[in-house]
Amino acid sequence: MRGTYAVHAEPWEAQASQWVYHPSIIETATGVVVWSPADRLWSLDMATWQSDARVHLRLRRFPGGHQPPFVVATVDCCARIAFIGDVAYGLEGLERGLRAALVEPFDP
Repeated sequence: MRGTYAVHAEPWEAQASQWVYHPSIIETATGVVVWSPADRLWSLDMATWQSDARVHLRLRRFPGGHQPPFVVATVDCCARIAFIGDVAYGLEGLERGLRAALVEPFDP
């Protein structure tokens, strides 16, 4: 938790001994969810606060095998925008940006 916002990770067992930590960013005073991916296969590896309202999220998508293996999104909770690299997304489009940053594994 950092100031006005907090990052939560809800663990659930996706397969035997394989856990997904589904992320959400919460406004602490109101309990309002600022952002959480609709797809529960997104898992939080790490959250690093840069300020009271700006957080770096390192996210993976279960079951894995993607390139790159994780995506880093920087979320500005106050402005309700996120960055993946130099590309800005409104929080409503962040999940699409996360998917676009991954190359799905080749399955012959």
